[in-house]
Amino acid sequence: MYNSYHQFSILIVQCPILNMKSSKSLGDNTLSDVNSYTYFNPDHFCKINNIQCDVLLFTTIPNCHKKSNLLLCRYYSNELPTYTRSTKINLFKQLLNLLQSPKKNKYLERNRIGGSSGVTNYTDNLLKLIHNHNSSPRKGKGVVFLRQKSNCSWRFFYIGTIDGKVHTFVYGNPQIGGKFHLKNEFFFDYPFLKDFCMSKALTSLIITSLQYQDIISPQAISFETNKLHFVCNMIQNDDSILVHDYHENWDNLSLIDKFCLTYNTKDTYTLVCHPVGRHNDYFSRNIPSKLENRFCMFFELDKHL
Repeated sequence: MYNSYHQFSILIVQCPILNMKSSKSLGDNTLSDVNSYTYFNPDHFCKINNIQCDVLLFTTIPNCHKKSNLLLCRYYSNELPTYTRSTKINLFKQLLNLLQSPKKNKYLERNRIGGSSGVTNYTDNLLKLIHNHNSSPRKGKGVVFLRQKSNCSWRFFYIGTIDGKVHTFVYGNPQIGGKFHLKNEFFFDYPFLKDFCMSKALTSLIITSLQYQDIISPQAISFETNKLHFVCNMIQNDDSILVHDYHENWDNLSLIDKFCLTYNTKDTYTLVCHPVGRHNDYFSRNIPSKLENRFCMFFELDKHL
């Protein structure tokens, strides 16, 4: 499907997915066959088909319940910038510093399970994980950890000090990375983050404007739309909690700046330093599906690094 309005073009590509479950779940990840979309290259697709568009929506064909999943939304109007090596390294170090917290493991992501963190292996990261008081009681002492049969995660066992019962929990193979809150100054130091921040909200607007909000990932779109309305109301009524932080400068900020700064108070980010494939996501508030946006930092290595 190809729609155009005021020279703004949207291309929707529907992908046939085999063995799609017939569950009535609205927009959750019901895909059991990943071979048909895992290696989809949107740029190559547009090139070989001689297609030019502002937005490419890559979805599954609706199932028998007229529900579809949004696999990819690619924007071509705002490309990621090309920074110098030193600038990228500086940005990467700044993001790493945001991961530091006295209550969590520094620099370690351990809750992404499903195989995306690679097969289990004994590494320094694993030793750092089990010796951290936040990952296991008594910093690993008296704790047994075994490989799962899938060889993609670890299962920890320990005896509770209060009830004397055996407790167990699962961790993915620990990797460098983790969740953090983005500092507001990043939007001004690295302007491309404004487009990055707005991409989920724009995706929900595009799908809603096409009147597909009840078909394509309905719960994810609904969640993002509600958050967008909340942020917009705060900005229009000058109720943003950041108004007092910026004092007289708030009125001089652009609408995009106000949106990103306010939206940032409702969002968290994740730094991932390894190739992420298929994995299991768990969201709060009983929400089975959300939109994710991402950008990739590419570093050219030299003989000394």
